Amino acid sequence: MIRDREELWAEYVRQNPSFAGDQPVTIMPQSIRKMFDLTWDISAKREAAFRSRSASIPPGFDDIFHDIFGG
Repeated sequence: MIRDREELWAEYVRQNPSFAGDQPVTIMPQSIRKMFDLTWDISAKREAAFRSRSASIPPGFDDIFHDIFGG
């Protein structure tokens, strides 16, 4: 799973090697869509992992700040 910006960028470069250089790059709409889809997929996987970890939190611990600060 990608954890930070550098890992995300490395995945973009892996799929689009021309991004690794300092030369200008022309991006077609289809490429922008692929980048968007990749980012969406990565965030969906991260969200799913977060939710599965959150499901294992005992009842009462998930809203501790509400109990302390109200709201």
